[in-house]
Amino acid sequence: MEACQIRDEVALRCDWGSETQQIGMGVFKNNWAEIEKIIDSDKYALMCQGTAYALHMKYIHMGVRSYLVGFSANGLTHSVVLVEISYENSEKKLIIVDPSFNVSYVDKNGKPLSIF
Repeated sequence: MEACQIRDEVALRCDWGSETQQIGMGVFKNNWAEIEKIIDSDKYALMCQGTAYALHMKYIHMGVRSYLVGFSANGLTHSVVLVEISYENSEKKLIIVDPSFNVSYVDKNGKPLSIF
């Protein structure tokens, strides 16, 4: 399964806030199977950090190397995932995916942005 298809799946399953209870830091102690039960229960909402963490754990569960990255500026915060992808020529890139907005960042030619 392609990295963006996995992102799509997780992004669509994570609820951003229609529930009254936001998931706190407790979710960050769970593995993918436990996170999957939480997001499928439809009892809780995840913000960007929880959604990024869910995607990160899904990638790990599927054997895909990824990293959770959080950043802040001027009191605003956001979290994304860096995921390693391999091209047909064996070139590897670490691309930026954002499950909160269900996007991957690309350059002006439509190629995924890499931190390399």
